[in-house]
Amino acid sequence: MKNEFAGIHFITPENYEKSKLHLDKIMKSENVVRVELGEIKTGAVLKSSFDRLGYFIVKAKNRNELDQLLMF
Repeated sequence: MKNEFAGIHFITPENYEKSKLHLDKIMKSENVVRVELGEIKTGAVLKSSFDRLGYFIVKAKNRNELDQLLMF
């Protein structure tokens, strides 16, 4: 049995640019499980989950490593 941690980061109009920069860094690692990233539209505002622009899912060997990947 293999124990790993996983986490998701949702990309919104408010965090789009920061998330995109961070994503460029972690895409080079083996920790990325899945990525979906749409384009931001001028004046976009998060009103519901349908307004999310994407997400990325990462995995890690422990909680500390996962926190490091998702906190930026």
